[in-house]
Amino acid sequence: MNNIISRYRKNQQAGFSMLEVLVSIIVLSVGLLGMAMMQTNSVRFSQDAYLRSIASSYAYEMLDRMRANPDATSNGNYDFASGMPTSDPGCTTCTPSDNAARDAFNWHQNIAASLPGGSGQISLNNGTGRYTVTVRWDRRNNDSANPVCGTNPLINLTCFSVELVQ
Repeated sequence: MNNIISRYRKNQQAGFSMLEVLVSIIVLSVGLLGMAMMQTNSVRFSQDAYLRSIASSYAYEMLDRMRANPDATSNGNYDFASGMPTSDPGCTTCTPSDNAARDAFNWHQNIAASLPGGSGQISLNNGTGRYTVTVRWDRRNNDSANPVCGTNPLINLTCFSVELVQ
């Protein structure tokens, strides 16, 4: 009887086969790659949200500056659709128009310093009397040559726009 049991035990598998080890390594590798991809996406989405919050903050900051200077706003002095001011007016006794130019210059400088490829634009729709404040930035930081907002982040800039109704 002992002879039969010992022969039976000799025929049983005593360890893992090489195939089982390879399959378990592959499953483990796929799991680790999935975790690495999730971490990469998490960092990217976090960076996108951070840049969008900065853009939102700057857009609403300009709206607050415009509300604080109602004379310049109602006269259309914040309409910089053709281009932002390139220098600070440097006045000591400023008119509402000078304050608007200083606000726009400082605002644009702050955006350029805080966002990759950042720029801002303020335009007035004379038909509706609404100002549109737009903050643009290069989300992919790839020096996009296309200065327009769009849905393709590989060739277009990302934009955040708000409107001020007078």
